[in-house]
Amino acid sequence: MKKLFKKGAEFHDRSPVKFAWDPSGNLLASVGRNAVVHLFDRHGQHVHEISLSMSTKVLNMEWDKDGEVLAILQAKNNVILLYDVHSRQSIDFDSRLEEPSFLKWSQSSPLLAVAGAKGNLQIYNKDTRKTVPVWGKHPSKITCGAWSKGSNKLALGSDDCTLTLSNEDGDTQFQEETKYAPVEIRFAPGNSNLISINMSGHSLLLYNLADGTEAPVELAFQSGYGEIKTHHWFGDRYIMIGFSEGYLVVISTHMQEIGEEQHHKRLHSKLYDIAYSPALNRAATLGDGGVRIIDMTNYNELKNEGISMDTSRNSENMPHDIDWSPDGQILTVSTHSGVVYNFLAKMPCVHARNGLDVAYLCSLREVAVVNVGKYRSTTYTVPVSIEPTFMALGPEYLAVGMNNRVLYYQCSPHSNQMLAEKEYIGSVNAIDINGEYAAVLAGKNLFLETLPGVRGGDAGSRDGPRKRVFPDPDAPEQYRQVTCMALLEQFVIFGTESGSIHFFFLPDWTMISGAELRNDQAVSMLAPNHRGTRVIFVNDSHEGHLYNPVTGEVNEIPEFPPHPTKVLWDETDRHVFYIFSETEMHVYVYAPVTIKRQQVVKVGRVDIDGEGVYKVSPETYRVQAGFTPIVCNSEYITYQNPSGSLKKYPSPPYNSFDRNLDIDEPQRLRLRFRQCLCLHLLREAWDAALEIDQTKYYFALANKAMELMDIPMAMRVYRQLGDAGMVMALEQIVHLEDKNLIAGHMALFNSDYQTAQDLFLSSSEPVEALHMQRDLVQWEQALKLAMTLAPEQVPEITVQFAQQLEFKENYEEALRVYESADPSMSPTGASAIGALLSPENEKLVTHGLARCSLRLGDLHRGLRLARASDDAQLCRECADILEGEASDNYMAEAAALYEFGGFYEDAARIYLTNIRDLTKASKIMDRVNLLNLQAQYAQACEKTGKYEEAIVAYDRARDTDSIVRLYLHQLDQPASAFDLVRSSQSASGAELVARFCQKTGDVNGTIEFLLMANQSRAAFDYAKEQDALDVLSSSFGDDISARDAAQVAQYYEQKQNLGKAGHFYALCGMYGRALSLFLKCGDSEIDQAIEVVGKARDDMLTHELIDFLMGEKDGVPKDIKYIYTLQMALGNYQQAAETATVIARQEQDHGNYKEAHEIYYQTIRALEDKNYAMPRELRVGFQLLHSYLLIQKLLKTGDHEGAARNLLRVAHNISRFPKHDVNLLTLAVIECSRAGLKKSAYSFATKLVSPDFRSKLDPKYSRKIEKMVRRPSLEEKAEETSPCPISGRQIALFSLECPTTRDPLPMCIISGRHLEREDFCLCPVSQMPALYSQYIRYLTQQTSAMADAQSREDGKEDGKEPGGARGFGRGGGGRGVLEGVDPILGQSVRSDELRKLGGAEVDAYLARFNNTGGNSKAADAKAAASGGGEPMVPETV
Repeated sequence: MKKLFKKGAEFHDRSPVKFAWDPSGNLLASVGRNAVVHLFDRHGQHVHEISLSMSTKVLNMEWDKDGEVLAILQAKNNVILLYDVHSRQSIDFDSRLEEPSFLKWSQSSPLLAVAGAKGNLQIYNKDTRKTVPVWGKHPSKITCGAWSKGSNKLALGSDDCTLTLSNEDGDTQFQEETKYAPVEIRFAPGNSNLISINMSGHSLLLYNLADGTEAPVELAFQSGYGEIKTHHWFGDRYIMIGFSEGYLVVISTHMQEIGEEQHHKRLHSKLYDIAYSPALNRAATLGDGGVRIIDMTNYNELKNEGISMDTSRNSENMPHDIDWSPDGQILTVSTHSGVVYNFLAKMPCVHARNGLDVAYLCSLREVAVVNVGKYRSTTYTVPVSIEPTFMALGPEYLAVGMNNRVLYYQCSPHSNQMLAEKEYIGSVNAIDINGEYAAVLAGKNLFLETLPGVRGGDAGSRDGPRKRVFPDPDAPEQYRQVTCMALLEQFVIFGTESGSIHFFFLPDWTMISGAELRNDQAVSMLAPNHRGTRVIFVNDSHEGHLYNPVTGEVNEIPEFPPHPTKVLWDETDRHVFYIFSETEMHVYVYAPVTIKRQQVVKVGRVDIDGEGVYKVSPETYRVQAGFTPIVCNSEYITYQNPSGSLKKYPSPPYNSFDRNLDIDEPQRLRLRFRQCLCLHLLREAWDAALEIDQTKYYFALANKAMELMDIPMAMRVYRQLGDAGMVMALEQIVHLEDKNLIAGHMALFNSDYQTAQDLFLSSSEPVEALHMQRDLVQWEQALKLAMTLAPEQVPEITVQFAQQLEFKENYEEALRVYESADPSMSPTGASAIGALLSPENEKLVTHGLARCSLRLGDLHRGLRLARASDDAQLCRECADILEGEASDNYMAEAAALYEFGGFYEDAARIYLTNIRDLTKASKIMDRVNLLNLQAQYAQACEKTGKYEEAIVAYDRARDTDSIVRLYLHQLDQPASAFDLVRSSQSASGAELVARFCQKTGDVNGTIEFLLMANQSRAAFDYAKEQDALDVLSSSFGDDISARDAAQVAQYYEQKQNLGKAGHFYALCGMYGRALSLFLKCGDSEIDQAIEVVGKARDDMLTHELIDFLMGEKDGVPKDIKYIYTLQMALGNYQQAAETATVIARQEQDHGNYKEAHEIYYQTIRALEDKNYAMPRELRVGFQLLHSYLLIQKLLKTGDHEGAARNLLRVAHNISRFPKHDVNLLTLAVIECSRAGLKKSAYSFATKLVSPDFRSKLDPKYSRKIEKMVRRPSLEEKAEETSPCPISGRQIALFSLECPTTRDPLPMCIISGRHLEREDFCLCPVSQMPALYSQYIRYLTQQTSAMADAQSREDGKEDGKEPGGARGFGRGGGGRGVLEGVDPILGQSVRSDELRKLGGAEVDAYLARFNNTGGNSKAADAKAAASGGGEPMVPETV
């Protein structure tokens, strides 16, 4: 804090000083032991002194609520001195009390309460000067009290531990005895029923008078805090309490928080007093070492605001009292040695600016001027003779003032003399100055005059000052009150209560009537840009508009804040402006030229999709309370903070340019691009787009450039994109100057055709509208435009219009339009169009006439025109019309037209179906490709006995069966039929051949072709009948009937081929017989037996097989894996999983970790393939073993922290690794120590030195581990976090449990960490989950290792030392593809096979993953989640 002034012992003697600020904060009263009260103003000037009648100690001094009367209470003096500030006279009020001890003014009335040592009370009314005596209010001395605000209740406390509450007449309404004597009483602000009492420093008592049944609450505190010195209410029913041992404690009086400390901190060794300022919401604590300032909003100490003082008892600074001025601007501290210090705690928020030069109040009577630009920061000060409440700054002058006074100063680093002082009629509401003039808004008038010091500005100058008062006296009544104004270099702009805005041109000293704007509502605020070419104005309804006085356009500002306090234009980006309210900032960008003319857009977040389409979501930015904006200079905004100093903060829409923004460079570039795009800074957006180099950003920039009609920029972007078409299109309009013409082309590019036509028609080249309609094939509109804009284009457009009508089936109108363009028609108005037709269009007219004539029934004309045209397509079109719409009598003409035009399929269809003329059809069938027509023709030939022609036609129709039939029965060529069926594999053809073979006695052929015809039953019967079952069985697969399978099985059983017999018994459903035969085969057919039992689902068969597997029959137990296979076959997935777990645990107990790992994996994959709910124990076992197997891999790559985290998972479940428990714990101690996990290392070291493990501990590690236990270090490196894939909350990297749902999380098979949504992939080999980035890193390391190995090998072959790694790629020769082996199966995997999963795929995987079943307990999930899951270890340390 800055020291404002100091008043020493010359005023107070060397004695403790009491002081009191008046409610306005303008007068300070102080008194020492010299019995003289001194009055000082807020600048330290001595105003008056009051001599007291007695020299006794002043006990209290207090101002009334109006600041008019100062009451002074002296010891042993029953007369209270009342000093009237206005009259400077004293009144002696005889209280008639012996030894008055207490004095207090009411906060809401002119009442003064005076109490004495005998417990009596006097209530004095300063207005009526009447006294209400209240005798015996308390039995003993009244020591403290307080008035409530509003209800005017008086609470008093006395030495005899009594508390009373009285009304303003002194009537007692409440009386209570307290545990200790009250020494301080305070009412809660805004609540006259809530009282707090400091009970002799022992405790704090809270009374709620609203509820008479509620018992008071006594709050006691820790004895270490010391005694309660004082307390204050603040905020929403919070209390700050100062303790003698230097502690500041904050408590809440809300019932749900009562008794709980909200904050506590020791600020001093000894505390003397606390002062609280509601205006600042700050507390000042006075204690040894000086004064500490606390912001009570967040309880932070403002170290820069503190005051250091030598507070030793021998020092003159030994503190006595502290208090704030009512406005919080001054902090006063008095000492025991007669000194009063006054510090400037808060400056009035008064400032002005001229461009980037800012003037602000740096002291109560001193103005600092500083340039807040990017590179200049020169500062100088101008002392002023008043404490101003407003100011204005020009290039060379400064104006300050208060009320109706204005003082003008020269303002430069070399001169700051005062030039003049002026007074205006009415209080000054606003003032502005430029290089020559001052504009002062005082009362209802605007005064414009030459500045003092400028040539002609002095009253005595020869030229005389120029003056003007607005509005003119002869103006209508509704224009006679000016509400706001702005002074620019060449203009004065002002608004009136009637809603009009006026422009006054300074060089010509005249009004500009053409720029005047009239509104329906009064103008409350004006904010022109630096030249006055755009003006933002706000009306009484708090609606904001932007006015262009050049064109007269008015744009409503979107999402305008309801209560704006200030509007600022950016000093660098002159098209950007800011609108501020108390705690919000709204940023807008103004585009003077766009496709839709001028626009105002609110700035916000910009989203860009994959196609480059951008969307702006308007945002509102927060402004710190009490911060007043002064200047906006693109990247920074300069504020005046509550303490009066200037602060520059990054502008939120420009924060990507702030190098202190904590984001990585790619994010910064993307943010910068979006912000520049939103702010219309296309050059800067282009620079950012080049660095980002992504297509969607180029498209977004191109779209914005098109919207703003920045054609060179749009061409540059499209050239970068390689879009030659857009570049060429833009090159054709880049030379244009007509804005409407350019905007029309831009609207056309954006497919806004109506807007484009309107803009074209209002441009200098309206024919562009015609060109657009022609390009859009809107011929009717094009024809209307051509009539007036381009008559020479009418014939061509007429033809196009007729074609469009014909397409829409408006044939009559189409025929009329065609005829109007036909040059052969009568020239009555049509020859003018027909004569201009080109040959191509003349042909189109002829074709149109032919088609429309046929459709409208004029067949003779239509056929004549079609034949005369010699056009194949027209013939086709006319034939279609004849076939579809005309009578059947014209089918022959339609077929002839089809044939004439080369459309042979259509002609053949009519010849065969409608006319039935085979002779004409035969001439064209070799040109017909449709199979159905060929088949139809073949059938007709067969009926007429033309078998050879029929076979050719059937062959064209690909009808093999018909050809086989003709070969067998008509042409007697069976060999050809056999060959054809074998090559075509036709079932129906095979059936024909089989019947033929059966009739001719060909057994093998019959069986062959019956099976080929899918008639296995018939084949079996025939084979059995012919005793050829061996031939049949060799051809059978599993597709056989039960009956046939049973017969085949019996056949093989008789042949003692038990395996095949069992197979066919199983196929026919005789599972018991099949199992019996399989078991007779011994171990060779166990898998077949398991498959049969799985199909049968019969308990008896199941038990029979289990007995066999357990060795009940032959005394030889079979491998337990067959039990597992059987459970899977039976669908008993739970039992299968449990069996797999037992097998794996046995392997794990014997130290066979890889075998156990493989069992877990294979079981998990089998259950996942069956879509079965996974038992949690299975997942946990796999995660433990896989974490164990990861440790050595991570150690080899140098990832010690990853190895340590996985070791934690293993070590927490060390009982599952009995073979290597000591080695694993030892490795855990080593790696945890190396990774900074000292606390975990100490925990495992303690376990190692326990009796269970000490004897097995390797001697070379025992001493170090014992030392670690004796001298523990409990530091633990915090585990990094990443978002949970389920809840999105930040959790530890190796945690495998969702903190919200308690669901288990999938583990990365590369790193052992939990998966993340944005980095989720599946191993293409094992189908197990992994972090994509970690998998790529893993493959990179493997590729590098392979390259090093290859390099060493090449070096050996060449006889040279191995060199650097060579690139490995796809197939050994590709580039950019990483290769390695997957960590589960050890099979080859490549980076191009990896793929990140999308959001929906991740959700589906997590849903399947957490569909857990079984009887595993919650402890398993917790075990998998503790420390990142159940960790694991290498086989040896």
